[in-house]
Amino acid sequence: MTPFQTKEEFVAILSALWARIVAAPEVAEPLSKTGLVARFRFSDYEADLYLDASGNHLTFYWDPEGRPAPDVEMILSSETAHRFWMRDLNVPLAIASRKVIAKGSVQKALKLLPALKPAFSLYPVILREMGRVDLLGDREKGVKRRSARAVSTVQREKKNILRSQWNSLVSHRVLPRAESDPFTARRP
Repeated sequence: MTPFQTKEEFVAILSALWARIVAAPEVAEPLSKTGLVARFRFSDYEADLYLDASGNHLTFYWDPEGRPAPDVEMILSSETAHRFWMRDLNVPLAIASRKVIAKGSVQKALKLLPALKPAFSLYPVILREMGRVDLLGDREKGVKRRSARAVSTVQREKKNILRSQWNSLVSHRVLPRAESDPFTARRP
C-alpha cells in the first residue's frame, strides 16, 4: 500500500527533494562525478524518475519523451522509495529480496549510496513542508523508542516494586500469607 495519496503528491514530494539535492553542492557534486544516468521506475504509479549526471552537473526529470538509455534502472514501489528516504530500507537486502529490481550495473548503483547520505536529512523536512507529518517515523517526530533492554529493566523494576508492596501488606497482616509467592508462582 502506498503511503502517498496520489501520483501527483508523490511526484511533487520527490521533485521537491531532488530540487534541494541538486541545489546542495555537498550532495550534487559527488553524484555528478559518477557520470551515471539512473532510471527509477515506480511500479505503483507508472512514473519514471531519471537522474542524469552525464553532463557537467546533476539534473533530474520525470517521464522524458525520448526515454534515454540509463546505465542503471531500479524498479520499486513508492512505499519502498519512502522507506529508503526514511532510512528504513537496507538496499542490498532489498535488491536480494527483489523489493528493488536492479537492471544494469548494480555496483555503480550501490556507489550512489554514500554520496546520497547527506540528503537523507532533507526528506523529513520536505514531508513537514508538504503537510505529510503522518509519514514521518518516530525518530523524526521526536518520539524516543525504548530498547528491549530498557523495557525489560523497567518491567523488572515494576515487578520489584509490586513485590515489596505485596510483602508490606502481608507483614502488616492486611493480606493473608500465601503458600507461594504470587510473583514467582506459575499460572495454570
